[in-house]
Amino acid sequence: MRVVRNAVEHMAYVSIFVPGSDGGAIKRKGNLSVTRRNGHNGGGHVNIRQDQSARNILSEAKDLENRIVLGAETLSGFIRVSAPFDLGQSRVEPVINSFLAEHPDISIELILNDGGTNMIDEGIDIAFGLGRPADSTLRIRNLGMNQRVLVASPDYISKQGKPKNPNDLMKHNCLVMRFGSEIDNVWHLQLEGRSFDVVVRGNRISNDGRLTRHWCLAGHGIALKSQWDVNRDIGEGKLVQLLKKNSPPPTQLHMLFPPGKSHPARISALADKLAQAFEQQ
Repeated sequence: MRVVRNAVEHMAYVSIFVPGSDGGAIKRKGNLSVTRRNGHNGGGHVNIRQDQSARNILSEAKDLENRIVLGAETLSGFIRVSAPFDLGQSRVEPVINSFLAEHPDISIELILNDGGTNMIDEGIDIAFGLGRPADSTLRIRNLGMNQRVLVASPDYISKQGKPKNPNDLMKHNCLVMRFGSEIDNVWHLQLEGRSFDVVVRGNRISNDGRLTRHWCLAGHGIALKSQWDVNRDIGEGKLVQLLKKNSPPPTQLHMLFPPGKSHPARISALADKLAQAFEQQ
């Protein structure tokens, strides 16, 4: 088995992280590393991929070797997971921490990125996405529906008032997200049962959903956020939901996996644990 592993190691995927002001940052917590990335391919992260199939063979070989050496019930190896900032920190990281406590021979890199990711080029084993994926070859595991809501802080509302209808949003300072190269300044809402688009503007734009939430909490404007990201803030009175009847239609949240018929046992085990956690929320 070691011969097979050595034979393909020279062809496998290599990921080099170069820290920089426009790149990302790695935080290590035991055998979990958290990588924050911006939404473009410049600067901080350089990917070198000679043969994706070789990487898959190497992963399978290592997994089989470890199970032979350590026992069939022992999971080991490396997993790379990609998730949006807020979802990754609030929902995914706690599950990963629990999983690593159960399987100390596994190491996981959690990549936080609101700009989307290329699973094949970046060697991602599990990614979280909303709506229909651009790559139809990816395998999908549905996790439930995600609802985006309009929110603002009580302080912002006391100074600027509440919008009474979607058109009023054009008079307010809206906190806009950037997803990759696209600025999300057209908010797809509903009005009297029909889709209704509003072009918004504001003095703050970010590709970090967590930062957008912090701006909103600080009273800097109105944000359109995933309900999962702000449910606690709403419940604690830190944020107020606006225009409830005009919220966008819900979208499907799912886990994505690279093309192929199967994946190593360690990835299946983590995917099952993540799915179970989302079912309970």
